[in-house]
Amino acid sequence: MTTSRAGEAQMLNLCFDLALGRKGTVQSAADANLARFAGSVLRSRLPQESARLKAAAEEYFSNNPETTVSFDEAFDRGWVTSLPRLRDMLSEKLRDFTAGSHLRA
Repeated sequence: MTTSRAGEAQMLNLCFDLALGRKGTVQSAADANLARFAGSVLRSRLPQESARLKAAAEEYFSNNPETTVSFDEAFDRGWVTSLPRLRDMLSEKLRDFTAGSHLRA
């Protein structure tokens, strides 16, 4: 069993990799819905990254349309915990990466 922090880190890392184009596809309904929601909350701040997240979700949903769920259902299933927190953490991680802070330390 993963802790909530570990699960949150996994979600964040998946979204980070999708947003940067390091990973182009998702393999589950949970990941596709997470990518869709992350893409939506990043749309105004980071439009290119948002488009990559949405594209990954749309590719999955094109073959599995019945797996698209509302935010409330995704929250109930534990697939997404907080959109504002996801937006803020993912935005910060992407900004830090593009600013080159990943090279420090």
